[in-house]
Amino acid sequence: MTETLLSAALARRNTRRPPVWFMRQAGRYHRHYQRLRARHEFIDLCKQPELAAQVTMGPIDDFGFDAAILFSDLLFPLEAMGFGLRYEPGPKLGWYLRSAAQLPRLRGGREAAADMEFQAEAIRLLRGCLGSERALIGFVGGPFTLYAYAVAGAHEGFTRQSLPGLEDGLYTGFCERLTGLLAGNMVLQAQAGADCVAIFDTAAGALDAAHFARHAVGPLAQVVAQFRAACPDTPLIYYSRDTGPDHWRALEPLDDLERADAALVLAGQSESGLAAAAGRRARGESPGRIHHGRCASGGGARGLGVRPGARGPAADARGKYPAGAQDRAGNVRMNTEQLRARLAKYDVPGPRYTSYPTVPYWEDTPSEAQWLERLGAALGGGRQAGHGASLYVHVPFCRALCTFCGCNTRVTRTHAIVGPYVQAVLAEYALYRERLSVPR
Repeated sequence: MTETLLSAALARRNTRRPPVWFMRQAGRYHRHYQRLRARHEFIDLCKQPELAAQVTMGPIDDFGFDAAILFSDLLFPLEAMGFGLRYEPGPKLGWYLRSAAQLPRLRGGREAAADMEFQAEAIRLLRGCLGSERALIGFVGGPFTLYAYAVAGAHEGFTRQSLPGLEDGLYTGFCERLTGLLAGNMVLQAQAGADCVAIFDTAAGALDAAHFARHAVGPLAQVVAQFRAACPDTPLIYYSRDTGPDHWRALEPLDDLERADAALVLAGQSESGLAAAAGRRARGESPGRIHHGRCASGGGARGLGVRPGARGPAADARGKYPAGAQDRAGNVRMNTEQLRARLAKYDVPGPRYTSYPTVPYWEDTPSEAQWLERLGAALGGGRQAGHGASLYVHVPFCRALCTFCGCNTRVTRTHAIVGPYVQAVLAEYALYRERLSVPR
């Protein structure tokens, strides 16, 4: 049987480049996904196995990546617990956890994972499509992240201090009901044919390293232990956003749960945006020795995530690296001095999209006279220094959604307004030339 690049990397047998896959979150920027989404509701794309398989296969068919990740949503375990779930278009729970008195309303246990049978059906379909050379990744949300959704309705935009219930037993009671269900969900995916299962803890960065160890690791260890009892040989990938080596050291006790032929790979992002993907089984090191922005050429893995504002080849595998020196495996190797030199090189006046604050960020609205005065002063200073004036013209009518400016979430289908818009821009430009005496 052919070993996939991902399986080889997880087993520390990969001597080639790191495997790459397209993270589900990036699908919204993929034209294949956009076409399906235009015809189907998001929840149908997730819950109808044939549609979920189509979305999952899109990046494989278009780009030939090394692995596919099941198209689904990490909130379905909360729906199985009894929270209710709808998309408007973002996710909304039917109710939110506020007190321990609500805990009896929650359904838990491995049996509740049967509600996610649609994921298993999609995985079985995908196994017949992917062949033997490409891996299939299942996924669930981390316990702490699911608690954040259950309490705050989001995985970001809050702090540990603003998240209630961590110290009074509410979080503990929630996790007592969740861990068996979550492990059962992972078993369901693995037994259906997933080569490995990813645990996405996207809210973990709200915790500092000490509180990560205190609140996130315990429930995670319970989930892993229950999963290992049923699937001892299935590798796990753990992804936590905005965390670093101090957080990952707290995961060392999970090594005791690993089998010799199993794997726990860490994939995390630091606040600076430099991503790291590594782990004991992927590169032969402890979590405490993971280096930001680097991955051993013989081990690690790359999940490709496109974000608004990513600039094509300059972005890394998660759309977050700055452009920089890379080795043959595509890993950024820019030290502090090189980074400072790069920043100094581009820290000069010049035309750039982000060189002005957009209207929503203005502290006050200047009058016409104030605006012309300030703009004239800026242009006058440039002329005195021997510089001309640069003009950025934004025409927000792309034929297809792009990631250049991240201004739009919907492609314009009616182009009759483009002509009048351009004429209005030209009239505004003529007005500036008249009022400010700008030379050609």
